[in-house]
Amino acid sequence: MAKEPALKAVDLHKVFPHPEGDLEILRGISLEIRPQEKVAIIGPSGVGKTTLLHILGGLDHPTQGKVYHFGEDIFSLDEASLAAFRNRHMGFVFQLHYLLPEFNTLENVMLPGLIAGLSPEEARNRAQALLSELGLSKRLRHGVKELSGGEQQRAAIARALLLRPRILFADEPTGNLDEHHAREVLTLFLRLNQKYATTLVVVTHNLQLAAQMDRIFRLEEGKLREVSREKIRALES
Repeated sequence: MAKEPALKAVDLHKVFPHPEGDLEILRGISLEIRPQEKVAIIGPSGVGKTTLLHILGGLDHPTQGKVYHFGEDIFSLDEASLAAFRNRHMGFVFQLHYLLPEFNTLENVMLPGLIAGLSPEEARNRAQALLSELGLSKRLRHGVKELSGGEQQRAAIARALLLRPRILFADEPTGNLDEHHAREVLTLFLRLNQKYATTLVVVTHNLQLAAQMDRIFRLEEGKLREVSREKIRALES
């Protein structure tokens, strides 16, 4: 029997009211993503890629349509239950790392675990293990401003993985990184996908990153369509 999709979106619409006429960003998007699959969403700036990612991750509500995570209709949950579901089953990595400057690296990564009710010892042990795996074992007590851009992004990835999410959403995770650190993050994503069997959904302008995913979708004029790696290579050239 086929596995249940990790993520299933059905007929998603998103309309933003405007005095001069409603703006329809998403126009009937349906999508299925298998467990442990790596998916990239590309497209021009301003077409709604981040809006789509936020809806898929339950950070925003569609005007119409449904989103299922492993069969769970996430928008049937009340706001408190949805927040708890996100915290437990999803991880998020953004272009801006959103690390809190009042805490050191280790404390930043521990936070989701403490919010979820892990003991301080368990949260610390998980955070230390992840930071060590991501090459930050010598930066545990450093403040955010003492980390390089690549180190900050790796710390943000560790934070997103602390509760071992089933799905990791990443919005332009290499957007603020130089080429070297962008390659580093790509390698890291591929390794974590294999080690933790984490499903990846990545919004990106980085076509090299997109080309390493299992499937690639292009969002344009409110519609989502799958594109081939050959098309990606043509866009790169």
